Amino acid sequence: MHGLRFGFLFAGLVALLWAANATAYSLEAVEVEHNGDTYVIGFEVTLAASAIEVGKVLADYAMWPRLSDNITASQLLDTQPDGAQRIAVDFHACVLAGLICRSLRQLKDLERLPDGRTFVSTFVPRQPDFTSGFERWQLRPLPDGTTRLRYDSSFVLAFRLPPLIGPWLMKRELRREILASAVKLEQLVAERQRPAESRSKTTP
Repeated sequence: MHGLRFGFLFAGLVALLWAANATAYSLEAVEVEHNGDTYVIGFEVTLAASAIEVGKVLADYAMWPRLSDNITASQLLDTQPDGAQRIAVDFHACVLAGLICRSLRQLKDLERLPDGRTFVSTFVPRQPDFTSGFERWQLRPLPDGTTRLRYDSSFVLAFRLPPLIGPWLMKRELRREILASAVKLEQLVAERQRPAESRSKTTP
């Protein structure tokens, strides 16, 4: 239970690079704060990919385990009448060189807003590992073809971390996950585009 490494930042998030342009992303800002059992996260990153392609990856829950080494599974449980998808995300989180580990499950309702560039997820309340929470991803296409991604999240843990080292470890690992997930998101977009580019080159 001690300081856990959470890998759900793009999970609806925000998986390291296989592409040659491994450092193409640009991290603009990172904020990780906590108050008791509540953690607030915000970051902005510019990705070397189009907003349309980034949105496709974020909307594809089957890809989420590739956005973080800590996500072991993600599955669709239900589709609601308003189109929101209830998704279960399983994590296995470790800190201190694997000396302390814990398995977690997160249930969330994910929806894409009418603007097509904003994703919002609401945590199912009173889960065993999370009391409540929300996430929001906002995509803004830039004139040079890249995408500015803004991520905001707030969640309340359903268990206590040690008061001194726990929050410090949590914040450190969340920052690390932000960087890793941004890199992997960019890579997944590039990977999805390669088959389409190959087909366009072979089409007469």
